[in-house]
Amino acid sequence: MQLSTNIIWLGNDCDSDAGLQRIYEQAMVLDKSDFPWILLNVSCNGSENANFSNGILDILQAMKKPLKTQTIGTSQSFGILLTAVGEERWCSPRTVFMHHSYAIPFERNFYEQSSLEELNTIVKDLVKLEGDSREFLQAQLGSVGYKKLMKDFNANNHKDLIFDAKKALSYNLVHKIGFLEPLVIKVPD
Repeated sequence: MQLSTNIIWLGNDCDSDAGLQRIYEQAMVLDKSDFPWILLNVSCNGSENANFSNGILDILQAMKKPLKTQTIGTSQSFGILLTAVGEERWCSPRTVFMHHSYAIPFERNFYEQSSLEELNTIVKDLVKLEGDSREFLQAQLGSVGYKKLMKDFNANNHKDLIFDAKKALSYNLVHKIGFLEPLVIKVPD
């Protein structure tokens, strides 16, 4: 007998075609499974490619089954959005979170070879992504949790805001500190 679980791991492979494909395939199979809900285990340092990030969020939000998230270890940058996607959200006691604004990556050769029009397009795209992310977080955290997060972020001069599990609970980013047990079924060979 093989065991099957309702888990999708969301880690640092999210920034690749293979990672996006793996997540898509697991999501589609689990969404049609007999499991009543899907567990997203998050341990993510963020993403350097907004296209992959948005693709993953689109996949997860298209799922019909309820999603529960469990963050273990770290949830930084895009990882915050992955944590927030769950209807029920947990984290391990020592999880470290980091929230920040979108940043323009500094690759000197790219900027030296780009036209002003290309750079303007990049900035406009980043402003839109920032707005979309803030709108998503506000919807998931609720008005009070989101305002508290943004107040602390602003008080930190818009620099990387690093916080622990208890603070994540106060922002309503997570609902419980601890571990959520996955569901397991036996699958015939």
